[in-house]
Amino acid sequence: MSNVIDEFELQALSVSSSLLEDAVRIVLVVFLASLAAALLSRLMRRIEQKMTSKRSDPDSVGRVATAYRNGLIFGRIVIWSVAGVTLLSIMGLSIAHLLTAAGVAGIAAGFAAQSLVKDYFSGFIILLEGQLRVDDIVEIGGHIGVVEEITLRSVRLRDYYGKVIFMPCGNITNVVNKTMEYSRSVIDVGIAYREKDRRGVGHYAQRCLADG
Repeated sequence: MSNVIDEFELQALSVSSSLLEDAVRIVLVVFLASLAAALLSRLMRRIEQKMTSKRSDPDSVGRVATAYRNGLIFGRIVIWSVAGVTLLSIMGLSIAHLLTAAGVAGIAAGFAAQSLVKDYFSGFIILLEGQLRVDDIVEIGGHIGVVEEITLRSVRLRDYYGKVIFMPCGNITNVVNKTMEYSRSVIDVGIAYREKDRRGVGHYAQRCLADG
């Protein structure tokens, strides 16, 4: 009877030590992933500041800000994907079986995710060609607004009424960028018929020049 109890205690100690070891490894992986994400964010921020300091035109600054945001998002996805695979292996889940299941499920989900793949591919092309930058005033699909954020998935606009518009990159067929390199303002000024044209036009022209 004592041998059975001793064997049971040994098994319990072995299981508890194994669980403790797995818990320590899980905490270590999460800590390292968080540390890597923080270091990546700091590194990308320094690179952005260094590149921004060498540029004075708003177009280049907006392009650097866009590249910084998307580079940071991509880097975080890579870090946490590697951490997730490592955690699965620590918990005893076979990655090979998961990859096989994911491959079979991917074939079925691929047909449903065609629009998502199209969005990411179109977003990559938009960023590569520099069609849009943060703070640009653009017209996309009949919506006019300021570009607040550009990702591989979508473009976020804010129109003149303060409404936020999300445009999937796959649905963007043409882009009218109103502030690329330079912009021009057209102002319609109404003048009463009783006013003299020369005096009225001169007055409003001076006001416009004074307001910048």
